Amino acid sequence: MTAVIVPNALRDAINAKLDTAITACPDAAKDRDALYHQLLAYFDEHGELPEFTLEKKNAMTLAELFKELQRHDWFHDRSDSREVYNRGREHRIEILTAARKIVGGEELFSAYAKHVFSGPAFGTEKEPKPEMPAEVSP
Repeated sequence: MTAVIVPNALRDAINAKLDTAITACPDAAKDRDALYHQLLAYFDEHGELPEFTLEKKNAMTLAELFKELQRHDWFHDRSDSREVYNRGREHRIEILTAARKIVGGEELFSAYAKHVFSGPAFGTEKEPKPEMPAEVSP
């Protein structure tokens, strides 16, 4: 994790907005850290905090997580564009948050990341790409 300097006034403003939103949607309290970083990234990109509400979202399936892993820009942190970097960082936070809520999600995330960051460019043998999980009806 990289340390970030956040002015006290901005930190307090983000926390106040989160407190208000979480009061209306208590299930979001467990995602507070991820939401804080999303708001900080938004402020970094737009120079202001957005007006927002939180709503309960159905949990992602393993197959949906796999599709998000395929869609993710794994090299966003190498971009010269602040917008690309912030968008990639926000998407990574969303994916990790979802993965932690799914049985087998963290393992899938880890296996996919090993696949992406392996091969000759990294001085290693290419790790196999994980299989796409089958859709399971509830």
